[in-house]
Amino acid sequence: MARFHYGEMMSALVLIDYYNLPIRLTRHGIVPLWDRLRTSVFTEVGDEGSDVTLRLYGGWYDDKGLSRDGERLARDIGNSFPFLIRQPSGLQRIHCEMASSLYKVRDSIFPATLRDRRGFKHTLKSQESIPCAHPDRCSIPLVTRWIKGRCPEPRCNVSSRDAFRYREQKLVDTLMCCDLISAALESSTTPALVVSEDDDLVPAMVLATHLGGNVCHIRTTPSRRRLYDEMMVQSGIRRITIQ
Repeated sequence: MARFHYGEMMSALVLIDYYNLPIRLTRHGIVPLWDRLRTSVFTEVGDEGSDVTLRLYGGWYDDKGLSRDGERLARDIGNSFPFLIRQPSGLQRIHCEMASSLYKVRDSIFPATLRDRRGFKHTLKSQESIPCAHPDRCSIPLVTRWIKGRCPEPRCNVSSRDAFRYREQKLVDTLMCCDLISAALESSTTPALVVSEDDDLVPAMVLATHLGGNVCHIRTTPSRRRLYDEMMVQSGIRRITIQ
């Protein structure tokens, strides 16, 4: 089982699935988020003042450049990072960046990680029995007809693609998985901390651990039991929950 040995490493890598975090952890900015991680995570695993790099993963670029959230986070990062913390072992450097490229291939920026889509994101089906308070004018059948692609009003030719639009993130999970595996191949002592509740990242965490990586899964929902918990424990992935 992989263990954390902070005295043997150069820097800790924290991979943060930003839009997967509850709003209570992001509403006040990146520095308070770091403070929460520092007090809840690094103290528990025995931080001795190693440098830390926070990487924020999300759909930061639309077809015009930085998205609105990307611009806001870029300002927050530029105003707050990097900074130093004085530790008994020396100065600790805290870095933060938006993950717009691979951690080990910095010269290839991935554009259009936030894309406009037309219609509905998922196909929906109504439940067979619904205790509607007004079954004679329930709107669920109308929604179902929209999902099927057309306006529910007779003789209206408007399609769902004409009427609705949503924004979709692309490449985010893949970037996190690639960076996690890169970190595992680079060092067996430098920890990679994955902050996310997304099951799509579990295979990469398991693989990174079996490659010798030092992986810690940081969760944000204390009461939630996960489908792959036993597998992750058997793989030696350490789990810590932040409040």
